[in-house]
Amino acid sequence: MTRDKNGRFIGCGNPKGRPKKPKYSPPDVIAHRIERDDFFEVDNSPITITENGKPKQISMRQAIFQQMARKAALGDMRAATEWNKMRNRHVSEYVDEQMAILKQVVKAEKTVQHHPEDVTDRFLETLQNLKMMLGPGYAYH
Repeated sequence: MTRDKNGRFIGCGNPKGRPKKPKYSPPDVIAHRIERDDFFEVDNSPITITENGKPKQISMRQAIFQQMARKAALGDMRAATEWNKMRNRHVSEYVDEQMAILKQVVKAEKTVQHHPEDVTDRFLETLQNLKMMLGPGYAYH
């Protein structure tokens, strides 16, 4: 077989050569934001369900969670696995939040104990609110 001046074979294959790859263009940020906003709009949109024979409005997200929980309770292993993943993630996040609040409470109580002259009524009120966020057992110590 013969070749042309660029080294390509003549008379076979694609005479125009391999097509060039298109240049990379980043995803359209505005379109992504619109898509995300649309998702959250649908996610928060109300849906009517029947509970105990009465219509009730809940968010789409709540309806999905209820459906997943029902499927898990009825033995759907895939739904049970997903439900447990979500539950573990939420419990872990909650514990992390509570621990962060507890650290702030301990730090604030040390300030109250060691530097009472620096403590204002507003500081004590904020400390009390933090304790209330931890739960009833911490609110009045």
